[in-house]
Amino acid sequence: MTLKYKYQIVRVDEANKTMEIRFTSEGKRTHHVAARLPFKGESLDTLVHKYAPVSRWSQEDRTIVTPRVGFTGSFDPLEQTETVEQKTAKIKAERQRRMSLIADPIFFKWQRGEATEQQWLDAVESVRASLPYPEQE
Repeated sequence: MTLKYKYQIVRVDEANKTMEIRFTSEGKRTHHVAARLPFKGESLDTLVHKYAPVSRWSQEDRTIVTPRVGFTGSFDPLEQTETVEQKTAKIKAERQRRMSLIADPIFFKWQRGEATEQQWLDAVESVRASLPYPEQE
């Protein structure tokens, strides 16, 4: 989603190295966002664009669920589990990437007579062996 928007820096907290930015876009709600201060040599416009609430504006028409006040939670990335489908999709993408880097060049050499079919098959098998699919649960 591409939206025209305007921004204004409304507060700067040098001690905490943060700033508050007000974003406005025609027909959309105004958003206030906390962001880090730019580093020396970094473009303010580029940094501000990274914090622009474009995805929030695109979700404004969706139904929301209001959390209960006082609800608490925690997050431990070491405890996060992926589904078998998610793991399989990641492995499939990585296999495709490695095939294009490792096995495909050998395949084309084989087609030109510069490598053997077995060299290509061995390369394919090495990629598959290095990235086995997870067992179905």
